[in-house]
Amino acid sequence: MNYEESLKGEERIVWLRDPSSYPYLREYSFWSRWRTRRPSWAYHAGVLIAYSVLSKKAEPNMYGEYLRRTWWLRDYDFGMPGNPHGAKDGYNSRHGPTEAVLTCSVEAGKLSMGFPGLQLRRWR
Repeated sequence: MNYEESLKGEERIVWLRDPSSYPYLREYSFWSRWRTRRPSWAYHAGVLIAYSVLSKKAEPNMYGEYLRRTWWLRDYDFGMPGNPHGAKDGYNSRHGPTEAVLTCSVEAGKLSMGFPGLQLRRWR
């Protein structure tokens, strides 16, 4: 089973914060034995914004684990209180980290679109 097929088991996205406040989110995929439980976030350096909940039809891998996704931000990302560039504009509003996806593209069962500011630049 490939990554896209694993996403078909997602039933919904649980939003813990208002998604319209952020131009991008960091997406993190991981294997879990739990389909619906909120992921533990105690050991992560950031704020959990959303997570996926899987349906009963979701298929586990050969180890009995399910593919889950979370969306999160670090304290210094755009829209967060610790952003050194301010909440209105700045470097992080145009360029995101490598794992950044467009917030508006986060949808259950579908691949998220990468943040447009991540296009590779051509060096001369």
